[in-house]
Amino acid sequence: MRNRFTYICSILPAVFLLNNLPGFFHGYWSLIVAGALALLVWVLVWLRLYSTGSLRPEFAILTIVPQMAIYSLLNAGTEAINYFNTTVYQYIYTLLWIAAAFVGIRSMKAGVREKPKGKKDSVYVMMSILTAVYCFFCCASFYALITNK
Repeated sequence: MRNRFTYICSILPAVFLLNNLPGFFHGYWSLIVAGALALLVWVLVWLRLYSTGSLRPEFAILTIVPQMAIYSLLNAGTEAINYFNTTVYQYIYTLLWIAAAFVGIRSMKAGVREKPKGKKDSVYVMMSILTAVYCFFCCASFYALITNK
C-alpha cells in the first residue's frame, strides 16, 4: 500500500463493516465474517506500515484486537460478559481501543514517497481526528452492546 489514497479508500469500508458487524449477523456467522474482515484489515494495515516505515508492522494486530475480543465475548455467553463488567477488564478494553486508534493514526501518515504539497499534511490531520473520534464511538457502542446483553 504505497499510495495513501488507495489505502484510505480500501481500509474505511473494511473497518466500518468490522465494527458494525453485530447488527448484520448473529451467532457463529458473525465470528466467521468478523474473522475474514479482521484478516483483511490486518493485512491492509500491515502492508501500509511496512511500506511507509512509520511504525513497526507487527503493531498492525492492535487494530483488530478490540473488535475480535468483543465478538468472542458476545458468543461466549453471559458468564464471560459478567467478567467483562468488572473495572479491570473495562480499563484493558479502553486501552486496547486507544492502541488501535494510535496504530490507525500512524498508518495514515505520509510515506517517504508521499510528500504533502504544503508545510502541513492536511489529510493526516483530518484522518487523525476522524480516526480518534471513530475509535471513541466504537469503544462506547461496543461497551453499550455488551452491558445491555
